[in-house]
Order: sequence, then structure tokens, then C-alpha cells
Amino acid sequence: MGKYIGDSVGIRVAEHPFLKIPMFVPEDYTFFKQAEYGKLASASKWLGQFAHWAPLRERGVVIEAYAGAGILSMIYLEAGYMPLGIEIKEGLTKALRKNFERYPDSPSLALNLDNAAVLREMDTDCRITKIIDLDCYSHCIPQIQEAARILKRGLLFVSSGEAISICRFRKYFLAEKRYGISFSGPTYKDFPEKVMYEFIRREFAKRGKKAEFVEAVARPTLYRLCVKVL
Repeated sequence: MGKYIGDSVGIRVAEHPFLKIPMFVPEDYTFFKQAEYGKLASASKWLGQFAHWAPLRERGVVIEAYAGAGILSMIYLEAGYMPLGIEIKEGLTKALRKNFERYPDSPSLALNLDNAAVLREMDTDCRITKIIDLDCYSHCIPQIQEAARILKRGLLFVSSGEAISICRFRKYFLAEKRYGISFSGPTYKDFPEKVMYEFIRREFAKRGKKAEFVEAVARPTLYRLCVKVL
């Protein structure tokens, strides 16, 4: 989340766009206000809706792909979860670790590694993993397939720029080719159920798991989906 312009590993203090508390970001980092607020607001809302799933003392790990500087991670930390933040850029990882240090009671971990490589190494049906948050601005199928293997029961959040592009530019042939779903003329409103959610549902069903649609948030630059896995 946010724009990391170059390779700077210098750190500065900024205000978290949702929590309004200090956080660390790289010196050449800028915020994408609309997209970030949509992610943060939706995550906060969905965590509140499913707080009854686990008492605070039993809340587990959130696998957060492309965690960036930790803007979304701090939402999870404030809610009592333990983020596993995966970020390949050195400057972002440095800021992410410093933000995790603000929560010494939470055994959070920031990995300076490739997202796909880390997901492939995660345990199948990992009981301590309660949430997987995928930030898929391009091709998201491999990440969703790994999430279907890892997550036994919990929540799957998916942010996708690809979904917005396919819908906005009517690239139905691309959705059919990538997701294997035939349809005609989906609208912005029914897009989640007809493409992204249907693909997620099928991938979890292959592993004997039930995935249920909760909510989708669509903005000009953001598509955000929440699915519960039972």
C-alpha cells in the first residue's frame, strides 16, 4: 500500500491514514489516500463483524502478502492479531519491522522475501492462520490457490486491480481465459460473484472447504473482497 518511489532505506515518521497514530515509512514514500482508506476501512469493518469467531486471547496469525510499510498490518495489530508481513522491498521491510516494534506484546514477523515463495512454504490447513490478506494488483490466481491450501477456517481478503481492469474495460475474454468462467456482460455490481468469488469458491471446494461470499468493495482504483472459509 502506498507508493514507494525508489530504493531509499531512510525512515521517517508519518501519520497513519486511518488510525491517526504515528508510524514509520521510507523517506520517499507517499500515500494513496483513496485506495488505502478503502482497504483500511473494509478490514476494520470485517474484523469487527467476525470478532466473535475468536476471543482476543485466541486470535491467531494474519498472513499479509505485500505488506508494504505496515499500514494494514497496524489494523490487525490493534485488533489483537499477529501479522506475518511479507514484503520484498528492503526499505518497506525496514519500516514494517519498526512498526511491528511498536507492539512488543505481539510476536509479529516481517519477512524480506518474495510473496509467492513464502506462501508455498506455509503449512497446509494451518490452524493458527485465521486471516489471509492478498494484495493482488496483477495476476492473483496462484496466490488464491495457495490460500485455499493454507487456510482451514477463517477469512480471506483479496484486493485486486486486475478485477477492476477487466470490468472497466470489458475484458471478459481475459476473465474467461484466466479464471475458466464463462459469462456474458457482468456489471460492476455482480462482478464479484461471477468472477473472483466463483473462482475462490471452486478452489476451496477442491480441498473440501466451503467458502462463502461476505462483501465486496469496489472503487475506481480498488476492488476488495471478503470471503469466510468454513
